[in-house]
Amino acid sequence: MFLTYLLLFFSFVSASSAVLADSPLPEGRFVLQRDTDHFGADLGPLFDTDMASCARACSGQQACVGFVFNSRSDACFPKSSMTESAPFEGAFSAQLIRAGKAEQRQAEQRAAQLTGLDPADFTAARQQAAGLGLRFPAGGATVEDLAAAAAEASPAVALRWIAEAVAISDRGDLWEAYARSLMRQEGKGTALRR
Repeated sequence: MFLTYLLLFFSFVSASSAVLADSPLPEGRFVLQRDTDHFGADLGPLFDTDMASCARACSGQQACVGFVFNSRSDACFPKSSMTESAPFEGAFSAQLIRAGKAEQRQAEQRAAQLTGLDPADFTAARQQAAGLGLRFPAGGATVEDLAAAAAEASPAVALRWIAEAVAISDRGDLWEAYARSLMRQEGKGTALRR
């Protein structure tokens, strides 16, 4: 009897992991700040690495809420908490915002309604959503200020500001503005527009 429950448990965990891996929504996203450090609460430093590896190391640890990457020494410091910050030139602080189960379920329901897209489209969208915050660090402006500035800027500058606003907020209306901004890019080829 116990063995039956154990097998059922592991099959449920395995199925849940497979669903999560195929979810259109990433498990989490990072909000990045330049030249900012958070001291203490290290989960274990990693040396001679890059920011993408640092993000993967943090994402893979349930206790990790973010990381600090020192670009001058290529060192990564996954954090169990990120409270007080201090200026530090060359440091990138990234807060991990994990998606909730309700958000995951809603994303899966919406994805099921989008019958015209293939799995590669969902994979690309998930990668875009997971990596946007690492490509567009927050500069201290509010989401509202970024959106207003983007409305008056040239297409290339608007794309940058809208991407930063999306990275901070993850708001649906800003994702739509970001997609429209990508569509307006000239000379970037069809891959960027896709």
